[in-house]
Amino acid sequence: MLHRLIFWRIGGRHVHLPKLVGAFVLFGALLMFLGSLAHMFDSWDSLKGFDSCLSSVNPNDAAYASDVEMCRTTLWNKTGIYPALGQGKLSLVQFWSALMPPVAMVLFWLAGLLIGWMLYRTGELVIPIEETVRELGPKRRFAKK
Repeated sequence: MLHRLIFWRIGGRHVHLPKLVGAFVLFGALLMFLGSLAHMFDSWDSLKGFDSCLSSVNPNDAAYASDVEMCRTTLWNKTGIYPALGQGKLSLVQFWSALMPPVAMVLFWLAGLLIGWMLYRTGELVIPIEETVRELGPKRRFAKK
């Protein structure tokens, strides 16, 4: 059995395709990283601000129910968490389930930044491909019976 290793090269001295793709990936991942970072901090502020929003509502006011509903709706629009009616504080599960998706997106786009940087730093992309060749013996002829 014969093994050959073939190198498939994209790029070189005059072709800068991997560097161009890396620049686009790097720029796009940077924008998305900054956007997800802003979303993460916005979610954090909304989660922390829910308690202060509920404490600022006066229970003796005629618009108490609409003010509480505004606090709940604001939290829903910003984080996707809709507290139950009469719930004065977020549970630990609600808090972390609202905060983990933005944190995960920050880490995902950080990985995208690293991939884009690696593509940008390589002047060429070489992909090794292994080819296996098996030599067969001579053809055998079968006699008729």
